[in-house]
Amino acid sequence: MKQIQKEINESINKLKIVQLRNRGISRNSVFRQKEKYGKKIMFFGGINYSWISTLIKCPKIVNSESYQKKVISRCRVFTDMDKEFGKWNWILMQDGAPAHTSRSTKEYLSNKCSVLENWPPNSPDLNPIENLWGIMGKRISLEAPKTEKKLEAIVRRVWKNIEWGVIENLVSSMEKRLRLVVEHNGESINGHF
Repeated sequence: MKQIQKEINESINKLKIVQLRNRGISRNSVFRQKEKYGKKIMFFGGINYSWISTLIKCPKIVNSESYQKKVISRCRVFTDMDKEFGKWNWILMQDGAPAHTSRSTKEYLSNKCSVLENWPPNSPDLNPIENLWGIMGKRISLEAPKTEKKLEAIVRRVWKNIEWGVIENLVSSMEKRLRLVVEHNGESINGHF
């Protein structure tokens, strides 16, 4: 079945290129060149309805120790959120990356904030910041950075210029996201939102 779908997709793509040529449009003016394995940089960032963190560049390899010492300890999430909502009156939501869920990271964070536990695995559709990373990714890819330095500069600029309405919509959508998950018996809500 996968082979048939692949052949259909290839045929459709060839047909589109022929149609473009017949209209006098070159393939290069329509399709943007993209590196197969583009530049990658990992960042740590946080959002709330009325707040956006500074962006922290992560080490190339993130384990529990580097996450604690080079990421969490350098960010202002804890002091900013404590100031905004009061100590222990907010919850840190992370994905299920091993560096986030390790015993040592949980212990490290236990003195700093409440951490959302028992979050469903593989559920980026429930985490508003994952949607923000997706929005940013689309904006960044339009600029097609060629170097890691240029990519970092673009990421920081895009982060800094995210519209408040985008953040507010993502954060305020949490209740709706959770209701949809319940309605769909815990299944992914991608495509329903």
